[in-house]
Amino acid sequence: MKKLLLFLTAIALLTACGNKTQNTNNAAEAADCTAIAEEVKPQVPLLITDSIGMDKTDEKAEVSVIVDWPTEGDEALIAAVREYICKTLGVKMTTDGKAAVKTAFQNHYNETAGMWEDAYMNDEDEDEDGEEDSGKGPCYTYMISIQKVAETDKFVTYLMDDHTYYGGAHGSSSCGGVTFSKATAKTVGYKMEYNDKTMSYSVRNQTLFNDKIKTKEFNDLLKAGLKEYFQDVTDEGKKGITDAELAEMLMDEQVSKLPLPGASPHFTDKGLEFVYQQYEIAAYCYGMPTFVIPFDKVKPYLTEAAMEFIPEK
Repeated sequence: MKKLLLFLTAIALLTACGNKTQNTNNAAEAADCTAIAEEVKPQVPLLITDSIGMDKTDEKAEVSVIVDWPTEGDEALIAAVREYICKTLGVKMTTDGKAAVKTAFQNHYNETAGMWEDAYMNDEDEDEDGEEDSGKGPCYTYMISIQKVAETDKFVTYLMDDHTYYGGAHGSSSCGGVTFSKATAKTVGYKMEYNDKTMSYSVRNQTLFNDKIKTKEFNDLLKAGLKEYFQDVTDEGKKGITDAELAEMLMDEQVSKLPLPGASPHFTDKGLEFVYQQYEIAAYCYGMPTFVIPFDKVKPYLTEAAMEFIPEK
């Protein structure tokens, strides 16, 4: 009887230990599953694009149109980017990228070739030797690209870059970016408007920067960015550019009160990129002053809406 009691007690103990071990394993597995669930975040779909382009060169015109047309991704984002592309190309909204590019290309070719014909085809004079001169000059140029240049879990940035030549000593270029939220498909930025009465520009519809951009600290960020740019383009072999030297390179701007660029800055994977157009603040020979202010430095000057665009590290 005593041996039977001892045997039953041992079985009970083993069963209890087995249940305890099983419960412990279940708890550990549950904890592991919870940890994995916390680590796995919903994936933000990439914006898949198709590069579509058309180009043509003849004696009258050199025309090129290139776009990164969105084909897959968030539907609202696709629609917003397509609308931006069509508006920039000057064509009606369409879901067909090839049709948009074809229409824009034909419009720009006709306009560019027409300008060349107006300038040269009806201008036949005699040259210095008394011989008839056809008056034909080099072909005119219109090139535009609208391409995706950055994408993170928070945003997609497109950059428009164009170049034109309609006679004269040189052509002209312009560049501007726009950043779309991957969560809402909305953008942040501002519009620069010219006031005929005051003969000056003013910022409208500001959703990118807060009022702190009026401070000396923000102006110092712009100044540092411009100094870095001009240091690279001048390549004078010395370190650093003084305020006085920067002032000499600028046109009418005061180093202590630098303006925002006419084109609203756009987001890159490294920070906020500023682009001043040709002749906007400096002579043609200096190109388009461009620089990036890192996120950690520009954060204090962004609106709450713009802060949502900063990617997570």
